[in-house]
Amino acid sequence: MPELGPLRPERVAVYTLTLPGLAVAERIHRVLPGSTLYAAAKYRGLLEGAVYFEEPIKELLLKTWPLHDGHVFVMASGIVLRAIAPLILDKRVDPAVLVVDLKGRYFVPLLAGHLGGANPLARHLAEALGGALLFRADVTQDEELDALFAGVKEAFGGLDYLVHAIAFAPREAMEGRYIDTRRQDWLLALEVSAYSLVAVARRAEPLLREGGGIVTLTYYASEKVVPKYNVMAIAKAALEASVRYLAYELGPKGVRVNAISAGPVRTVAARSIPGFTKMYDRVAQTAPLRRNITQEEVGNLGLFLLSPLASGITGEVVYVDAGYHIMGMELEG
Repeated sequence: MPELGPLRPERVAVYTLTLPGLAVAERIHRVLPGSTLYAAAKYRGLLEGAVYFEEPIKELLLKTWPLHDGHVFVMASGIVLRAIAPLILDKRVDPAVLVVDLKGRYFVPLLAGHLGGANPLARHLAEALGGALLFRADVTQDEELDALFAGVKEAFGGLDYLVHAIAFAPREAMEGRYIDTRRQDWLLALEVSAYSLVAVARRAEPLLREGGGIVTLTYYASEKVVPKYNVMAIAKAALEASVRYLAYELGPKGVRVNAISAGPVRTVAARSIPGFTKMYDRVAQTAPLRRNITQEEVGNLGLFLLSPLASGITGEVVYVDAGYHIMGMELEG
């Protein structure tokens, strides 16, 4: 079992608002002897020794924030962020803040990960409860990326592989004409969708073990025009070029870098692309396999590229799109 770092169990508070959260909070409370469990008053009496509260969580924190060195919230991260925002002062003095989902599967340090001890606390609880340790970061903020990889190093010592699966462009930059793209939207799309790979690869480099790999996700629009994909297509083209340069530079260290070019898959993010439904149907009609791909097929390719089975493959863009990318012209009859 990992150590708690600078935190002492008796200086940690655990909060919950719901009945499912109460069960998880009670397990956390047992793992942290002497911790204080705060539960919504409507569950009064269900747990012996809990402190029950009537007021909104934001008002409760005005009283409990200075009493504890660590705060574990079993609730949605949005609720927590809004509640603690007025209380945050400086990373040197802020307490550790951790968010846990209602099933006790994911443990996410939100505040004071390194200095305050949120990272070792998250790892301690994840191992004790059989969950997964998660870190959050805004890829446009260097300090947050630095903290993310410091947490990874502290928790795991090194990395076997890294999966880069992030992209963003403002919706208005994908609805109109590409020629009308605003400078700030173009720069934001390129920074989040392409430069972020360079930023995380640089920080991962000293952690990646020999034989390790990096995989990112791209799309066919990087090389052919897909109407309404607009600036995201430019970002994907930059991403693919970055894959080749990173593969060249990391190759001597035994680290491989590849990209997966997946066909359209029905995800929440994909549905935000203008005309996605038409795109999805067209691919199924045109692709040689006469269907769309599944998320499992994308995952299988990623697993292959990161495994020793792909030990001689680097700098490649590998398609998993039911063969759609090979088609040049459709002829009926």
